[in-house]
Amino acid sequence: MHVIVLNGSPHRTHGNTHKLLAPFVEGMIENGAQVETVHVRNLQVAPCKGCMSCWRSGGRCVQSDDMDWLRPKISACDVLVLGVPVYVDCMPGQLKIIMDRLVANIKPEIVLVDGHCRHPRQDGVSGPQRFALAGVCGFWELDNFDPLVAWAEAMVRNFDAELAATLLRPHAYVYANLSPDAPEKQAVITALRDAGRQIAKGSAVCDETEAAVAAPLISLDEYLAQSQALQK
Repeated sequence: MHVIVLNGSPHRTHGNTHKLLAPFVEGMIENGAQVETVHVRNLQVAPCKGCMSCWRSGGRCVQSDDMDWLRPKISACDVLVLGVPVYVDCMPGQLKIIMDRLVANIKPEIVLVDGHCRHPRQDGVSGPQRFALAGVCGFWELDNFDPLVAWAEAMVRNFDAELAATLLRPHAYVYANLSPDAPEKQAVITALRDAGRQIAKGSAVCDETEAAVAAPLISLDEYLAQSQALQK
């Protein structure tokens, strides 16, 4: 199984997104998956021009940049993992630009899929068949991910794919600052590794594992107190 991980954090390996991804990736590798991580900040990818020239040329984009090598990798992988820090209720712009440029992977034809209009994939584009969303945010409540999850669910339907994991870590700064030996942190790390195992074995991540990743680490009152203390 070939997995591409797009880390959308501008902090690359120093941010909370990486701290969420690392045990998840370890779980996949330990269970036989081939995983390649791409840090989006390192890429030069221009926004989609909206010219739709790719639709008239069998998927060839008029622009030449890092999508020249990245898009074929994404098109051939089995699982695409999106590592997303929530910025202004969604994802950082550079990651969204990459996803926009994948419009070249679909045809202009319109077909009905489960009673809904969709575009089929370009010939020779096999994957990804499964997506995984791994998101972090600073706020305490889990519902801060709702806009991002709604986008991901709509996106995978358009790709005729499956959203196989939704791994969400609210109050991610609390998670990052906990001692590695803290039982609450160990429980999240164990759940993330287990999620990686499930993905590598070809299944979707179960609800119990996703809930363990997202479990509150402190109360809302404690979170607010910590946040106020940091502002002084």
